[in-house]
Formats: sequence, C-alpha cells, structure tokens
Amino acid sequence: MKGIISIILASMLLTSPGVQDNINNAIKSSNTQALAQYFNNSIDLSVLSKESVYSKAQAELILREFFAKHKPTSFKIAHEGTATDNSMYFIIKLGTANGNFRIYYLLKQNGNQTLIYKFRIDTDNDE
Repeated sequence: MKGIISIILASMLLTSPGVQDNINNAIKSSNTQALAQYFNNSIDLSVLSKESVYSKAQAELILREFFAKHKPTSFKIAHEGTATDNSMYFIIKLGTANGNFRIYYLLKQNGNQTLIYKFRIDTDNDE
C-alpha cells in the first residue's frame, strides 16, 4: 500500500501543471528554445546515430538541426508511464514530411523542478 501511495505522490509531483503539455507543445512546434528550458544541466541525448551526454546549449543546437530537416506534421503520445524510481517517461510518434520518428523522453524531479534527463529520437519503422 505504501508503494502505491508513493507512486501516486511522485506522479503528482512530476506532473506539475503544464510541464508535459509545454514539452509536447515545444516538440509539436519544433521550438527547441522552449524545449531546452526543461533540460537538466547535462542531458543524455540521442538523435538518430548521434548519441552522447550534452550540455543544454549543445543539446538544443543538435535538436534545432534535426527539426530544421524534419518539420512535424503529426504528433501522437503512444505511451506514458512511471518508472520504479518515480521518474516519468513518454513515447511520442512524430510524423514529418521526411519520415516518421519515435521520441522518448524521461522526466525526473530535481528539487522543485521537473526536468528532462534523457531525450531520444529514432526512426519509426512501425508506420
């Protein structure tokens, strides 16, 4: 019972009003500046074959390059959940004129902020 209560409380903390909506809206509109506001100081970023741990500024530049080539045309949350460490994750199906992609991002609580610690973009061959 305590486990269920702690998951519910963590979920409530992580779902501070608007955070996921703001992140998802930034992805939909390819607004990397708005998206980067939610990055942890260092972020595990993977965009297709480019993967490493980057600073906020580096990660924003890499994503800006991606979105310049792949303007979103469709957006669907395919899955979301809470992990055992009380972090939250989202899987997004993103359609573009140049192909379909799967975006995964991981949110964790850092003090009073909910931040993205991991962000991954892969080709989506399921479409």
